[in-house]
Amino acid sequence: MPLSGTVYESAKLLALLQASWLVPIDRLWPLARAIRRWGGRRRGARPGGAELVLAHLLSDQVTPEQAVELYQSWQDRQLELTMQIIALRRPGRRWRPAVRLTGAEHLTAALDQGAGAVLWMSDFIYAPVILQRTLHKAGFAQTLLSRPEHGFSILPFGVRYLNPLWQEVENRFVVERVVIENNDAKPALAILRDRLARNGVVEIAAVETGRRTLDPQFLQGRLRVASGPLHLARTSGAPILPCAALRRRDGSYEVTIRPALDLGDGGEAAYAAAARAYTKWLEPLVRRYPDQWNGWIALGRLVENDPEFAASLACAQVLRRELETA
Repeated sequence: MPLSGTVYESAKLLALLQASWLVPIDRLWPLARAIRRWGGRRRGARPGGAELVLAHLLSDQVTPEQAVELYQSWQDRQLELTMQIIALRRPGRRWRPAVRLTGAEHLTAALDQGAGAVLWMSDFIYAPVILQRTLHKAGFAQTLLSRPEHGFSILPFGVRYLNPLWQEVENRFVVERVVIENNDAKPALAILRDRLARNGVVEIAAVETGRRTLDPQFLQGRLRVASGPLHLARTSGAPILPCAALRRRDGSYEVTIRPALDLGDGGEAAYAAAARAYTKWLEPLVRRYPDQWNGWIALGRLVENDPEFAASLACAQVLRRELETA
């Protein structure tokens, strides 16, 4: 399985190379959709966990059939992002996407306090290309927290040889990438604390993996987020500001930074309130751009593998029956 997966991933990237290098980057979206319609889209398959969660959490907005289409559109966008990264590795390639940055004043105000700032990055598809590039252009030096699995692959060969090719594109726009090695976050967090003490900008993705997590209300269900970034911000004195990078309907992009979250006294209740404030801000973005949000995958894994989390959802009984028959 690992060997065949490695061969498949490498062959896929090679197959995408020529098209990604020759086609203008702004035209990769229709090409990615065409490629998946030709050979990659599932037809007639039962919905998986991510599609079912999407359908239930957005049941007041989409039908089950529309949820499946949105998930397939998310897959199209994932392929497009892969092609964007490959395209940006072509020597001499330049790309100047139209990007609107809103809320930069909140980040400036946070840095004026002198204790650095934590940007809590919402997990939308285009963040790896757009977010760091936009903030770099705006003059903000960024330290990015990352994992070896970030990039093209989670397989050992891909982590060692393919993912650095992806990360090199992002590294053009950050001053430093701090990597969590062997699932031990302590050394990485020590570096982040030092950068915040130097009044730096630290970027951490808002994801579900962490030693401590919270399950705030989200849409018509719940979302799991690691509370580590909140604790880092509170104990370092750095404000924590949610941010997101999205592609608008007209093809342009928008990077949004919201005001800092209130962490109160740093207790569990204060962190829970901050996490809920974050999801309340996130909800309208996910509603507007559901096929750009990567969080459906994590929620799908949780409802499939964590009975306690699945039971916390209002739709738990129906969802369980659907998963059993999927």
